[in-house]
Amino acid sequence: MRGACEQAGVTARDTVTLGLACQVDGVVAADEHHRALRPAIIWMDRRAGRETAALAAAAGDERLHRLTGLNPDSSHSGPKAMWLRDHEPDMYRSARWLASVGAYLNGWLTGETVHDHANASSSLLYDLKARDWSEELLEAAGLEARHLPAIAPAHAVIGHLRPEAAEQLGLPAQTQVVAGTGDDHGAALGAGAVGPGVLVDVTGTAEPVAIPATTVVIDDERLVETHAHAVDGTLLVENPGFVSVVSTRWLSEVTGRSQAGMELMSNRNPDSIIAGR
Repeated sequence: MRGACEQAGVTARDTVTLGLACQVDGVVAADEHHRALRPAIIWMDRRAGRETAALAAAAGDERLHRLTGLNPDSSHSGPKAMWLRDHEPDMYRSARWLASVGAYLNGWLTGETVHDHANASSSLLYDLKARDWSEELLEAAGLEARHLPAIAPAHAVIGHLRPEAAEQLGLPAQTQVVAGTGDDHGAALGAGAVGPGVLVDVTGTAEPVAIPATTVVIDDERLVETHAHAVDGTLLVENPGFVSVVSTRWLSEVTGRSQAGMELMSNRNPDSIIAGR
């Protein structure tokens, strides 16, 4: 944080608001003092396949899809929380929070374990139309609402920095912290996708291709999922694209162009690559 301020040419006193865009679908088990009880289970961890099937069976596969806009998949955080309950019961009982990455970090920053609708909507426990945790799905999952973070708009101020956080970050304690959002939602927001008509391809470890929508989209072919967006009241329709760079590497290898492609990229002007020329 200190390095970022230095590179930006600002002082800590210039900092007014802090908001995080974090990876979604992770689960951090934490105590009431916002201390992690075990390593996080991150988005790409697929250990919760059995729990995903159990949730789909209890809620009804079609009902689950209609309520959440998501495909029943072990990448989502609800089944991960179920896995912790089933496989680490002592830890589960001692946990105050089964939080997303964003909510966990917000708790450390402010003392308030809160995340936005975008983070909540990627759990398989969130009702897209009601814009809240679904009691029906929590019951089907066998999870307790007390473990889940509160939900707020991404731009909502949830508090100020705790003294410990302010000291470690080198920022003033009066810095406001907003709820923040998920990484691909933040990328879409940064690319200008604040309403329908803008399509964003977020190329990273995963590759979501996303477009904002104003109404819930339920894809019967299940090629795309619908999440809440960082723009409050707006939705983000995207493919569950779990790979990106690996796909590009695979294509270059099967076409015999991997070495040529690497040489081409190393010889090109970075500005021209970013511009897509």
